[in-house]
This record gives sequence, C-alpha cells and structure tokens, in this order.
Amino acid sequence: MVDKLIISNCIKGNREAHSSLYNSCIPYTYSIVSRYLPNKEDQKDIIQESFVKVFKNVHKYDDSKGTFNTWLRKIVVNECLMYIRKNKRLPILTSVDQIQETKMVSNDNYDQLTKKDILKALSGMPEGYKIVFMLNVIDGYDHGEISQKLNIKKETSRSQLARAKKWMQKNLIDNRKNIAYGLF
Repeated sequence: MVDKLIISNCIKGNREAHSSLYNSCIPYTYSIVSRYLPNKEDQKDIIQESFVKVFKNVHKYDDSKGTFNTWLRKIVVNECLMYIRKNKRLPILTSVDQIQETKMVSNDNYDQLTKKDILKALSGMPEGYKIVFMLNVIDGYDHGEISQKLNIKKETSRSQLARAKKWMQKNLIDNRKNIAYGLF
C-alpha cells in the first residue's frame, strides 16, 4: 500500500517521493508486465512508459475510487496492451488448430501448485487465450471491459476465456476430473 503522503508529495513534484513511489511499486509493476511480455527489454520499456504515465497523471488518482495499486494496475495493463497491439500485432483470437499440448505439471493436489507453476503454464499458453485469461482471471476485468480494450465482441472474450481455462486445466493438471478452486 502506498502512503498518501508519498502520493501528495509526488503531486507536488518531489523527486524523493517519486523515487519512494517507484521503489515501492516496481515489484508489483514488474509482476504485471512480465505476465504480458516475455522479453526483458520490452518489459523495461513498458515499465518505464508506465511510470512516466503514473508520474504525469498522479494528480488524477482518486482514493475514493479504489486503491493506488488498482489505479496503477490499470495504467500498466493498458500500456502492455497498447504495446502488444502496436509492436507485436498478436492475433487476439487463437484457433483450436494452433494449439500444441504441453504438459507442465503432474500434480493432483492444487494446494501444492506454486506461482511458478502457474506462470510457467501461462508462458506456454497461446497468446489469444493468455491475454483474455490474464485480463479476466488475474487482473479482474469483466468481458465488457475486455471487449472494449481488445476491440472484440463480449462473446469472443467469453469463448477465448473458456478455451484458456480448458487449455490451462489440460496442460497444468494431469487429472482432468478435478476442478480447481473456481479457476476451471
């Protein structure tokens, strides 16, 4: 949680406050960016662009509308999506024919799945599925918001999410009969 005094000092242009805000938020920002972009140089660029936008717009942050991390996450996710659209031109839809099966973890006990297991599985997920999955499951956007951000229909978002969940279930867990805590 970012201290209100730090935010207030950032608004006033205090460099120490900027540094403090950056240092406290960089791990969170990196965790978001690394899910969307695998390349380290791309990650650094997006993190830099995100913080430029944060410092430029910190005066617009309204704590009555949510936490600072929620506000920051929206900026970072939007920067990632803009970068993907602009530079990667990744297909937002993944056809069933493009999928290659990959066994990531053999584990019947979901409690033993680690963050590393899930991130490894995400790195192998087809891009169209991965983006919708991360936006919905990890970053909490609904299908209406996803459809606007990605310029797709709500039904397409729902379909890609359903396919992503099936892909994750098939590739993360050997025992396909189990259902994992609402993820699948």
